[in-house]
Amino acid sequence: NSFLSVRQPPSLATPLLVARFAVVLQCVTVYPVLVYAIRTQTFCALVYRDPYPGALPVLGLNAIVLCATAAVSIFGLHIADVLRFTGAFAALVMVYAVPAGVQWAELAAAA
Repeated sequence: NSFLSVRQPPSLATPLLVARFAVVLQCVTVYPVLVYAIRTQTFCALVYRDPYPGALPVLGLNAIVLCATAAVSIFGLHIADVLRFTGAFAALVMVYAVPAGVQWAELAAAA
């Protein structure tokens, strides 16, 4: 059972239909922007130093992102769990990797 199988009063049919179309519109417009941000950050910072290195790497990364988001949807992970672990990993990077990286960059610039 899902919330879509619950009977809704007829007076709410139009607002619910508009809300569902709004959610579809949001998915269609927000998801590509997020994938573009992931692509530019991954390719510019980590791999190629170019936001569009070619069709094959872009398709590969898009397939990875698509599979990851589909896995989250299929396995029913709660967004709170995903955000908790993402935040913990980001804090780990900020506490340990960023200061070491800044020190390393300063030593490389001084040499």
